[in-house]
Amino acid sequence: LEERKLFPCIPELQMLDLSHNRLKYLTDEVLSSLRRLRNISFSDNHISQMSPYALIGLQRLQFIDLSNNKLSEFHP
Repeated sequence: LEERKLFPCIPELQMLDLSHNRLKYLTDEVLSSLRRLRNISFSDNHISQMSPYALIGLQRLQFIDLSNNKLSEFHP
């Protein structure tokens, strides 16, 4: 499954909980179709890398939870 096709049918989604999924990294494409997203949780994964462009286009984003991951840097 290609990342840009993960959420093609739910562009109105406002809240997303991806906690406890063993995710390792976030790329540019994974959230690109979710323009109305306001809250997202990536807590309790294994995320060690996050693209500096992973949140581009998410102007409505108000809350992001990256707790309990392995990130050493975060560039908002």
